[in-house]
This record gives sequence, structure tokens and C-alpha cells, in this order.
Amino acid sequence: MSTKYKKLLILNLPYVIVGLLATNVGEIWRMAVGENASEKVQSIVLDGLIMKAFSNPLPSLHPIDLMIGIAVGVKDSTVRWKSELQFKRV
Repeated sequence: MSTKYKKLLILNLPYVIVGLLATNVGEIWRMAVGENASEKVQSIVLDGLIMKAFSNPLPSLHPIDLMIGIAVGVKDSTVRWKSELQFKRV
């Protein structure tokens, strides 16, 4: 593996890990019972869904959960990129 690809992998690995952890957040929301957001949040807190979702160390492979993970990973990467651009301007 060339150093260019190795550097690219090392720089983006935290965002991949955060994205995979975010799939569990999508799983929590999907498993919550309720019609609206307040009922879902109440279900998450009272039913202990956080422990159920994070008890499995593997990411959720449900398509909606993967889309949430990708969105969070891209958002984090974009925030880093914008902060680097702002730092270079100063």
C-alpha cells in the first residue's frame, strides 16, 4: 500500500468508525415504539433500547441504519474539511 493511500485511510478512519456507530443510533430509533418523536424518545429511555442496540458490537446492516451512518460520517468529514479551510484562511 502506498503512503498516499495509507495516509488517506488513516485520516478517514475515525469518520468510518463514527458512521458505523451511528448505524446503532438508527437501529435504536427504528426499534422504538411510538407514533411521534416524543413517544419514540420515551420508549428509548424507558425500554432500555440503548443497551439493546449497543450490546451487539457489529453495526446494523438495515438499509435505513446504513443511510444514517453514511450521513453522519459525511457530515463529520465535511465539518473537518470546512474547519481546515477556515484555518488556512486565517
